Amino acid sequence: MPYIAHLEFNSNGVYAVVPTRYLELFWLVVPIGGVTGIMSFKSGLIGRIYLLHWVASPRRVDVFRLVEDLGSMRRKVGRPLIALGVVSRNACEPDLPARAEMIRNHRIWYESCESVNVVLQAQGFAATVVRTIMAQITLVARSGVIKVHPSVDIAIQRIARTLDRDPEELKRQIELTGVLSPA
Repeated sequence: MPYIAHLEFNSNGVYAVVPTRYLELFWLVVPIGGVTGIMSFKSGLIGRIYLLHWVASPRRVDVFRLVEDLGSMRRKVGRPLIALGVVSRNACEPDLPARAEMIRNHRIWYESCESVNVVLQAQGFAATVVRTIMAQITLVARSGVIKVHPSVDIAIQRIARTLDRDPEELKRQIELTGVLSPA
């Protein structure tokens, strides 16, 4: 069982920062008990690769938590992140307050990330809504930062090329974190 490396306090409550097997590569941010409630996403960090997995429909409070998490990880790394975000099949479209908050806080992605690689596992109407939100965000910000990929494997290959890393080894490290595994 992993031990808690330290606690971080923020406006949303208390988070435990738990080291995994790759102590120098990955830190998993986990809400403690009921202090922060159940979040709709999981996140983690491998080097400067920020992993994000929407496992349920985003709520407005989740967007606040995500903005804080992303900013914290960017400060921890000290340089722009390369984000890999997956919207799972279980994540339906965000409600109107969450959608508005996502658009209002779009700048955090451009301020914190060199690139944002997104995989939409959602299908049908949910995927259409997510694509629409991403298109809105992309239109009001720098072009070329957000890339939508048809699969996680293709996104990992692109990130591996960017970082001059072996795609299979990177995929194994990402799988070990558990962030992109089903909820």
